[in-house]
Amino acid sequence: MVMHNYVGINDMTVIKEFSVNYYIPNTGKCSWDEEERYCVLEKWGDLKKDAEGAEKYIDIAFNKRKQPISEKVKVYPK
Repeated sequence: MVMHNYVGINDMTVIKEFSVNYYIPNTGKCSWDEEERYCVLEKWGDLKKDAEGAEKYIDIAFNKRKQPISEKVKVYPK
């Protein structure tokens, strides 16, 4: 059995640049792989508890700049 957690990412819950770039392609699928997400999303409480864990996610986000998904990012979408 596959479980999905719902994360409400849209223009009403986060800034527009984040909502348009979190799921790429943003096609209404019900599941995305790590390679299909440009942005990294983690709970603040989890990052605050574990400094090494926070550094890991900072590195993941930084490295996304050179991955193929970065070519699909929209900056200041209309």
